Amino acid sequence: MSILICRYLFLIVIFITFYYQQLTKNRC
Repeated sequence: MSILICRYLFLIVIFITFYYQQLTKNRC
């Protein structure tokens, strides 16, 4: 269970960072 949660957390963090970079690019 903990391993699954860790995987999801990692994926979410990557997705958030990617989305944030796209937002900053669009702003510029």
